[in-house]
Amino acid sequence: MTQSIVAGLFVAAFLVVAVYRQSRERRVSPVGMWISPAILLLLTAAVVALDRLASPLTMTVVALAVVAGVPLGIAQGSHCSIEIDRAARRIVYKSNPAAIAIFLAALGFRFGVKMATGALASPHPLTGLPALASTAALALAVGMVIGVRIHLQRCYRAAILPAA
Repeated sequence: MTQSIVAGLFVAAFLVVAVYRQSRERRVSPVGMWISPAILLLLTAAVVALDRLASPLTMTVVALAVVAGVPLGIAQGSHCSIEIDRAARRIVYKSNPAAIAIFLAALGFRFGVKMATGALASPHPLTGLPALASTAALALAVGMVIGVRIHLQRCYRAAILPAA
């Protein structure tokens, strides 16, 4: 019981920090902005491996969730305020609060399922439908991050390079 409370507090703290970071303006480079989606994809693959979900059905569902998240992320990106400085090779963007809520709902669902099943504080991985559903929610969130980056990359390419 105490372990699940500590785990719940840890997740709540993570979500508070995530909301705070997402609500601030962020500066990224056109190349460096792809590091966090790559890390998130690796973490999702690690979750699939740790939860022992390496069946073809699971891999298909996770891949489809990532693909489904991309258009949601592009839509999320279209609601961001974006400033592009081609000369400095920098993008400054700030996410919309509604878009942040959608992203955090997907992550919160993953943690909620783990808390509800007791798997968050347990060394045993999730199994069955709860594991599949929560991993698909995580993959959806990763797809959303990739979609936002795609939108930012499109805006960066469309921006006019200042005359020298």
